[in-house]
Amino acid sequence: MLTLWKQELHEEEEKKQTIVIPDEADVADYWEYRRQLDEMSADFRDVITHPNYCLPFLQSGRLLKVKWQKLDFGWGVIINYQKRVIAKVRDRFELPLPTPLTLS
Repeated sequence: MLTLWKQELHEEEEKKQTIVIPDEADVADYWEYRRQLDEMSADFRDVITHPNYCLPFLQSGRLLKVKWQKLDFGWGVIINYQKRVIAKVRDRFELPLPTPLTLS
């Protein structure tokens, strides 16, 4: 049984060696550019959703798109928001943190 698997593995490896991808270097370059673009998009998203940058735009009446991980809740309107402080941090630093938004 083991020898059959080894033989089958050897045959598949030979098939793999015979496969020719036209313009393989171009395909590899495209793949690398796509990976870099995805990485930069994630970095950009992290920056624009950071509280230091988005809190000034949280004003009553603004429309916003609500997404969390793969869930898309659609569009909502900001009615009100309040900054809150975590109990441990409040005693030391008084750092404001946003509360969850109330959407209608």
